Amino acid sequence: MNQAPSSLRKQYIKVTLPFEDRLPITIIRQQPQLKCEFHQHEGSIELVLITKGTAIHEWKNAERETKRCAIEPGDVFVIHQKEAHRYQDVSNLELVNLIFKPLEQWLPVGELFAIPGYYALFHIEPYIQRAYQIHQNFRLDSQQCARMMRWIAELEEEITESSIGYEFAAKGILMQMFAFLCRAYPKAPCPPPISRQSRALKGVSHALSYIEGHYSEEISFEKLRSIANMSHSGLLRAFRHCVGQSPIDYLIHTRITKAKQLLSNSSLNVSEVSLRVGFNDPNYFSRKFKALTNTTPRQYRQDVISQYDLEQSA
Repeated sequence: MNQAPSSLRKQYIKVTLPFEDRLPITIIRQQPQLKCEFHQHEGSIELVLITKGTAIHEWKNAERETKRCAIEPGDVFVIHQKEAHRYQDVSNLELVNLIFKPLEQWLPVGELFAIPGYYALFHIEPYIQRAYQIHQNFRLDSQQCARMMRWIAELEEEITESSIGYEFAAKGILMQMFAFLCRAYPKAPCPPPISRQSRALKGVSHALSYIEGHYSEEISFEKLRSIANMSHSGLLRAFRHCVGQSPIDYLIHTRITKAKQLLSNSSLNVSEVSLRVGFNDPNYFSRKFKALTNTTPRQYRQDVISQYDLEQSA
C-alpha cells in the first residue's frame, strides 16, 4: 500500500491545547465550522457532535489513505491522537468539539469498560476503518442530541464559573455524558451496506466488555463466541481485524495489565496476584508476564518501588 510522502505528513497542522491538570478538557463550539485543511491534535482525543448542516469529513487511516464520509446533524465520532482529519464541502455546518486527554488518565472510567459501546466508540473504530475501509456513523436522534447539548451547557457553566468544587462537578457531568454515549452506541441503527461489519463490531465489543468484567474467571473461546453471538471463524477474524490479536491473546494481555496494577498498588505476593487476575498456576503467570514485559513480576514490583523512592528523594 502506498505510503504518504513525508513532506505531506509535515503539512498537517498540529493543534496542541493547554489543559488543566485536574480537568484536562476543552469545549469548542464551531458556529459555523468552515472548510479546513488536515490537522491533528497532539496528546488529546476529540469527540465531535454535529449540531447543524452537512459536510464531507475526511481523515487519514492507518495507511495514510484519505477516507471520506458524509456527516449530518446528530453524528458523533471520535478523532484519536495524531489522526489527521478535515472538513470539506461544508454547508451551514455547526458542531461542538470536546477535546480532552485520554479518559483513563483523569477519570474513574473503569466501570465504563463493562459497557460494550465504550470499546466500539473510543477504541475499535480506527481498526474498523482500516480493516473494512468504512467509517462507522453513530447518529443520535433529536432527543438524544438535545440531552447531550444540555450536558455540554452545564459543563461549560461549571468550567466558566469555576466555583469551589467545579472540577468534581464537571467530572460528574462528563461521566454521565460518556456513559450515555456508550449505552446508546450499540443500539444505534446502521445503514444496510455496512450491517455485516456493524454486527462484527458489536460482537467484538461485547466480547471485550465481558473480558474486562470477568478476566479473573476461567474464560474459554467458546464462551466469548457465545457472548459475541458469532461463529468461531467470524469472531476470530473480526477480533484480529478490530483489536489486532486473537481473543485469548487479548485476554492474557488484559490479565497481565491488571497484574501490573496490583503489583504496583498492593502488598499481595506474586502467587496471590496470579490468582486475582485469573492465572491458577503462578509459574505459568510468571512466564507469561516475562514474555510480555521482559521482566519478572518480582522485578517489576522492585522497579516500581525504586522509581517511587527516586521521585520522593528528588
